[in-house]
Amino acid sequence: DNFGHPVTFLRLSELKLKDLRKQFKKPSDVNKPFSRTLGSIRMVKEAISSHLGYKVRKHIVIADLQGVSMMSFARNKAYAKALFQVPYIFFPDNVYRIYIVNPTKIFNLLWKIVRKWVDPTTLKYITKLNSSEEAIKTLKENGIPQEVIPASLGGKSKGVRTIDLARTIAPK
Repeated sequence: DNFGHPVTFLRLSELKLKDLRKQFKKPSDVNKPFSRTLGSIRMVKEAISSHLGYKVRKHIVIADLQGVSMMSFARNKAYAKALFQVPYIFFPDNVYRIYIVNPTKIFNLLWKIVRKWVDPTTLKYITKLNSSEEAIKTLKENGIPQEVIPASLGGKSKGVRTIDLARTIAPK
């Protein structure tokens, strides 16, 4: 964005909870890959900070919910719960903004309830956008260039895995 915050993109429809059950014996183990991802994002922020000449401490998260199966979450409650704890464990001091894009009807219903439990300060950082078109418009208005908006939302970015980007900037 205009301030140098890197943009991360999560396509939650690609998340297969039943596969997580096979990969991780305990639901709490789901958090481990996220800690590695945040380490990679930290490296990206350090490189951006070095380039800009000032400290960039936070990043932007765009979470696309299009095609998310709520049935999968219902069948794998313990793993779903562990995933929903990730933002509270890893993101509070790291995220500048969270954009939730293409929420399902079920998500919208649940959000009306859940948002009452979310800290008001945290809610200020979350923007729910009902469509890709609304996302493009809002993201541009908030200083995020089309070149870093994912192509799946109508932007121009094909994306780079965070770990791959971190490897290219890691000290040799």
